Amino acid sequence: MISLGKTRFSPSLFRRSPHEPKRRAARWLVHLTSGEATPGDLAAFRRWRDRRPENRAALCAVRDTWVILDGAAVRTDVTPSGRPSL
Repeated sequence: MISLGKTRFSPSLFRRSPHEPKRRAARWLVHLTSGEATPGDLAAFRRWRDRRPENRAALCAVRDTWVILDGAAVRTDVTPSGRPSL
């Protein structure tokens, strides 16, 4: 335990969450498909993807989930507002 004044920090606070690569992959996919991504954003994404094997694996997992959910939305006839059409 590290103490800075009244605040105490545990070294475990600084460990990477095993879910962090998937969260970042999801953010990248949303941004890259938003229509607002720049060539610089794409280059930064590729650097992130290639930096660690777990980043590439997380991207594949999130992309697969995205495809499954997109197919489910089509099959359930979800409107653009996110609500099922009646």
